[in-house]
Amino acid sequence: MEQGSSILAGIRQDAFSFAQAKAAYRLIGNKKMTPEKILSPHVQKTMQRMKIEERVFAVQDTSTLNYGTHLETDGLGAIGIGGAGRGLFLHTTEIFNASGTPIGILDQLPWSREETDAEDHPLYEAEVDRWCLSLEKIHMAQRKLANTQIITLSDRETDFNDYLLRAKELGLKVVVRCKSEIRVNDKGEFLKDALDKSELLGTISLKVRFTWKCEQKKSH
Repeated sequence: MEQGSSILAGIRQDAFSFAQAKAAYRLIGNKKMTPEKILSPHVQKTMQRMKIEERVFAVQDTSTLNYGTHLETDGLGAIGIGGAGRGLFLHTTEIFNASGTPIGILDQLPWSREETDAEDHPLYEAEVDRWCLSLEKIHMAQRKLANTQIITLSDRETDFNDYLLRAKELGLKVVVRCKSEIRVNDKGEFLKDALDKSELLGTISLKVRFTWKCEQKKSH
């Protein structure tokens, strides 16, 4: 991908010396340097920090990178409502410890919609596959961390059968925001009805700013 002039200007401003700026330009222009190679040492450090934790949370979600003003940049694809913008997508799996402190990135998958037509692209079949690809990376990490429990968190977009079945096959613990009213047992009972009948395990008090009332949320 051809680099935008604003990126180069940012490097000149942030570098302590001309030599450092020149080294950064060479790194960007080196065709042997890939996103995977740049991320690899960071992932190794993340794994080391995960190893000392009893429980961690793998939070995965997708960001949209808007490069609409980079008119001469190659490799961008359609983003935004109706595909009006130009940019990239970046699906990140970030690790947090039990106190909510971020301890590193475990995986990242960048892509452009113009590049997903290639048969060797990981999202050639469908973009929704990114969620299951992240599960594979989490599973690989879990196998190396016998004393650390990894719990995967994701939003309502992961409430689909392939994701839930793959998590079960890999033996992963996942928390998914539900959007589908599904049957959950042999009696044909729906999820909402089953939750209403389940034992109350506790409550969480939420402090809300301004004049909104605090409410207690049920936990099942």
